[in-house]
Amino acid sequence: QQVDAVNAKLKHKESGQKGEMGKDAFLKLLVTQLRHQDPTQPMQDREFISQMAQFSALEQMTNVSNSMNSLNRSARSNEAYSLLGKRVEAFNPANGRAVEGEVSRIFYRENDIRLLVNGTEVGLSDIHSVLPPEQKAAPVPVADSYHDRPRTAAPALHEREPRPDAVAHIVDRQGMGERNALESKTGFAVKAYGNNQ
Repeated sequence: QQVDAVNAKLKHKESGQKGEMGKDAFLKLLVTQLRHQDPTQPMQDREFISQMAQFSALEQMTNVSNSMNSLNRSARSNEAYSLLGKRVEAFNPANGRAVEGEVSRIFYRENDIRLLVNGTEVGLSDIHSVLPPEQKAAPVPVADSYHDRPRTAAPALHEREPRPDAVAHIVDRQGMGERNALESKTGFAVKAYGNNQ
């Protein structure tokens, strides 16, 4: 009768969990069976070993389930933090409209990851697209004064393209002794002013 009472209590307690029995409930049931077994007909070794094996398997499955849940929470947290500072488009369940903007904050509410998008609180599952960043036009520099204007250095005298009139002027000033040298260097026919050669 006490075993039945424990079973009834466990059933009532586990009714909100789809009839699943946790390892603590299984251990309580096993201890109750051992405590109230009939001394004249004790529990067989096979039954005890079988129940202990079931308990061990249940404990391992529970540990695996907890590990998977922890891994899932970690993956969702990493996914949420990777959206921080990015432009997203999400569904706002409060008004049924889409909201678009930058994710400025990430926080937890009732074991659920929440994000603040353009001042609107949405869930991680409400985000359905990540938008590219806005393209901002580069500022155009404005020259405030003559000294701020971009300037290029004037080429050196030997790098400038020679002009025939300039070469002729140089020859006229320096004399005809440099004529052959200038012709070979510049490739122009040099003729001094007032000289027909």
